[in-house]
Amino acid sequence: MNPIETVTPTEETIGSNRYPLVTGMYVYVKNRHALQIPGLQQFLFELTSERALAPDGYLIEQGLVSLDDMGRNRARDRALKLGL
Repeated sequence: MNPIETVTPTEETIGSNRYPLVTGMYVYVKNRHALQIPGLQQFLFELTSERALAPDGYLIEQGLVSLDDMGRNRARDRALKLGL
């Protein structure tokens, strides 16, 4: 692991946005598409699920750094409200 500006990329420095190369994963969805595109809302809910993004989730196993509980809940709530 290569430090940048003396900050080593660890789960803690990445999760707290202290590592300079941190960037979030953004998924943009038009509100009207949530009901028009089959499975889109379910996909977004899965993407923000505990199974995917909890500290031991399958996306974490692939190299992502987990959102904290509040971040996961906020993302899941936004996904559920699409199309309403």
